[in-house]
Amino acid sequence: MFSLTAGLFLCLAVSVGVSALEYGDPCWITNVGQDAVINIPNSCKVGQIDWHYPRDSVLVRLSLPNTSFSLCLEEGWSTNIQGVVEVTAGVENAQPLPREGHPTCIKSVHNEAVFRVVASDTLYYMTSFNFRVTE
Repeated sequence: MFSLTAGLFLCLAVSVGVSALEYGDPCWITNVGQDAVINIPNSCKVGQIDWHYPRDSVLVRLSLPNTSFSLCLEEGWSTNIQGVVEVTAGVENAQPLPREGHPTCIKSVHNEAVFRVVASDTLYYMTSFNFRVTE
């Protein structure tokens, strides 16, 4: 028989696993403004980007010396964006929007990967999306 105590414990365990980032964590990038360049810290393999009052676009950039890697954008708790464009090596290629279970990934070129994330036409208080790095 499943008890209320066991159910609460299970909910707590799942919540702790999902919210691994804490405020102040360098991999939780907050208060991003318009036309910003977001440089993901080299130490981050997973993280979250909170873009306040999103308008126009922001660049999401990661550079890892002497390393080939993939940079993926994933749907977050409130992902309201209009477009994702790969701009690695100065070439722009439209990418599919990240959806639950279907991240948008690009491979690094010359140790760097760059996305341009385009805001929705509707102004929101905030949009949030996640990133993941694999080597």
